[in-house]
Amino acid sequence: CNQHIITSSLHVAWLPRSLDSMAKVKKSHLKSKKAKAKAKQADKNQSADRDGMVDVPKESRHELKRRHAAERKALQAKIVELKRQRKKLPKKKNKDDKKALSEEIKTLTSELKK
Repeated sequence: CNQHIITSSLHVAWLPRSLDSMAKVKKSHLKSKKAKAKAKQADKNQSADRDGMVDVPKESRHELKRRHAAERKALQAKIVELKRQRKKLPKKKNKDDKKALSEEIKTLTSELKK
């Protein structure tokens, strides 16, 4: 028989077998798809290693935030030190040195805002 009978409390319907088999997806088919995808990914990783690229372990969000905070604090400390040096320079002499320090302070502050 090429058809199945589906009964419910309201009606009886005849469905061809092809529709009945399409309703279910076999787990083995899905598992084979996943296995193929994993194998493909492993091949990509191996080819990248062969090309000289080394996988660097990713930083976690927490580690990244801590590293950025440390970099920011170091940059702020450097800016403060440059401002102290600029303040110690005489007002009327060495204007070029003072302007160079000011320019460096501006570039560091713009980096800090990025």
